[in-house]
Amino acid sequence: MNRQSTHPFKRTCKWFTPVGILLMTLAASSLRASPIDDERQPEPSDPSAYYDEPEDKVGALNAILTMPEANEDSFDLPDGVKGSRDTPRQENILPPTVQTSFNYPTNGKPSPLFGAQPFTQQLVLFEEFGPEKLDPTTPTAPLPFPPVAIGPAPQQDPTSAARSAPPGVALDAFLRQPGLTPFPSQFSNVVDRNPWQAQIEYFLNRHIGSSAEGRPPGKGWSHQRWNEFYPQLAYKTVQTGARVNGGLRDSRQMHGYALGEFGPGGLYHNVAGVPATDGTAKGVDPRFHPNMPVQNHNSVWTFDGTLPPKLLMVRYGQPVLMRHYNGLPIDPAANMGFGLHTISTHEHNGHAPAESDGYANAFFFPGQYYDYRWPIQLAGYDSINTDAQDPRAAFPCSPGETLWTNDLTPSRKTCDHGTIKIRGDWRETMSTHWFHDHMLDFTAQNVYKGNAAMMNYYSALDRGNESVNDGVNLRLPSGSALPWGNRDYDVNLVIADKAWDQSGQLWFNPFNTDGFLGDQILVNWQWKPTLDVRARSYRLRILNGSVSRYFKLAIVREIKGSSGEFQGPKTPGYPTAGCRST
Repeated sequence: MNRQSTHPFKRTCKWFTPVGILLMTLAASSLRASPIDDERQPEPSDPSAYYDEPEDKVGALNAILTMPEANEDSFDLPDGVKGSRDTPRQENILPPTVQTSFNYPTNGKPSPLFGAQPFTQQLVLFEEFGPEKLDPTTPTAPLPFPPVAIGPAPQQDPTSAARSAPPGVALDAFLRQPGLTPFPSQFSNVVDRNPWQAQIEYFLNRHIGSSAEGRPPGKGWSHQRWNEFYPQLAYKTVQTGARVNGGLRDSRQMHGYALGEFGPGGLYHNVAGVPATDGTAKGVDPRFHPNMPVQNHNSVWTFDGTLPPKLLMVRYGQPVLMRHYNGLPIDPAANMGFGLHTISTHEHNGHAPAESDGYANAFFFPGQYYDYRWPIQLAGYDSINTDAQDPRAAFPCSPGETLWTNDLTPSRKTCDHGTIKIRGDWRETMSTHWFHDHMLDFTAQNVYKGNAAMMNYYSALDRGNESVNDGVNLRLPSGSALPWGNRDYDVNLVIADKAWDQSGQLWFNPFNTDGFLGDQILVNWQWKPTLDVRARSYRLRILNGSVSRYFKLAIVREIKGSSGEFQGPKTPGYPTAGCRST
């Protein structure tokens, strides 16, 4: 495997087969009170049944050499033609024969700036996914996942549906519907059909059998300990091409654009620095700077297809289900020369069961969804603090809130002085994660293209409320308008090097197998933005979203004068309430 296709900046990666996890949980089940999930191995008739390795191990290893490429079907072309890794490269604007020199790290041409000046745009802060209670009584949604269709550029292709994306208005209407339809289940949904089947068959010119869910069938790929860690919250999102934000998630922001610095008069009530975005993300378009072109739907692929980048806020002890729809082009070559339309989502370093861990070869296809269930439990759940009595092992809550909690007597527990205690080892508490594509051989390209979101874990130690002084809460900078999860002074930043072609479209060099380096740096997908801040302490959650580049970061105190420090800006107009970070 070349370096480019390996995982970008992955600290550790523990690989377990689904059956392997089942075997391990069998050993752990004796430590839990009244196990309610069947954790036996799949029966021989199950499509995910486990088979022992053949006795001829040398022969088995040699047989691997004759097997087809693991992601071969991802390259399917019309009339039964099988593509290859060259298929998604064919539109790349700089093939090896026309690459320039090593004067630029991309081995391509320098990225044009279109007259943009540094520090002339406001940083956009992350937009919350805003999961909702998973309720089986929610009525069936009337609108299905909208198929791809021709439409106006740059958000769609005007001539070919297979190279296009679903209409943005239809996507927003679909995503706004409450609940999940069909309702999630322990086993993969193989009954409902892929809603894009007609468009896929037209492109391929052959009949296909494609289920609605891309999770493999059988017990080995069922949600492990499903009943024990039944998802309490859920949300749906679509991986699709870049488009203008329609304000879809405005109402799902915890701050509601009404509290703290996000409320009227606050620093961040104005989302993008223009009046039209007061209290809404509606109108934020996918460009790196106001002077630069809007990104084409085949250049950038993000969650919801929109910017700002997305943030999932979770609490320890509350399992979450993400229904991830694949809204990428049916044609594998409709990608501006890099990235692949099959995806697998990995919650980086999370304690996730194998079927929801984003196994690199468990990818799903355009039109399908995959239900990822993340238990969000402390390590040591089965063996440490099993009676849930340690106040340091807990999650924050609102006064009067009652939530289902797994302990020696699983039941609904009521918020007690701002927390509910849970099982597990508080010393393993984590705070900042991310999740991203994990597609075999294409992780780097798909992450670079936009398949990455951040994830804040909240706990008794890290409440996201700096005013709570109970001897457990670390009181990290955040704010205090909400009982937990304040982001007034708790800022997520994704820093990544990028490059773009002469027309301003995101570019990647898939032929550079030593590790791609972009010649420009973006923060939250913006070129050299500024952030207005108060004169107080802040917390920065920084994610290196690059493929290969290391960063060395520094905080510089910026003052006017020439006393040996960096001079302050010469232009007037800095806010009197604080200072500006560049």
